[in-house]
Amino acid sequence: MQELPPGDRWITDGMDRCRSGGCHPPVFSLIAAGRHSEQGSVADRAIEPVLRSAASIMIPVVVLGEFEYGIRQSRHFRRYADWLDANLVSVEVVVIDRAVAHTYGVVRLELKKAGTPIPINDTWIAAIARHQGLPIVSRDAHFDAVSGVERVSW
Repeated sequence: MQELPPGDRWITDGMDRCRSGGCHPPVFSLIAAGRHSEQGSVADRAIEPVLRSAASIMIPVVVLGEFEYGIRQSRHFRRYADWLDANLVSVEVVVIDRAVAHTYGVVRLELKKAGTPIPINDTWIAAIARHQGLPIVSRDAHFDAVSGVERVSW
């Protein structure tokens, strides 16, 4: 795991997990990973300048789906849906194609054989990152079990 270098491209895993009351996206940026309050934590605010300096930020379509699912469970649905719409213009949504699907199968089997499976959506995120040769911005340490994928935390 390394510090996030300015000017690079990253893939984000979105939020670590959505609480049962729905996802609470940070107000400043779609691409910060971790558990968030409505205002964002001190750590979230600390990473904001670094992420804003990135050449580009990518969000896997599976993360977008997790955001959509969590937002729909929130009592603040409209506000969070508007937030998502406003922030999607500044990121590239990465879709899953045949090559990524192949990488997913390889990664998932490697993790199974090593006895270190990770959640299915995180396996897709790792497959996208490995295929693209990009690090994942996340606080989830289980990404460290995926060979050929670098996790960047803050």
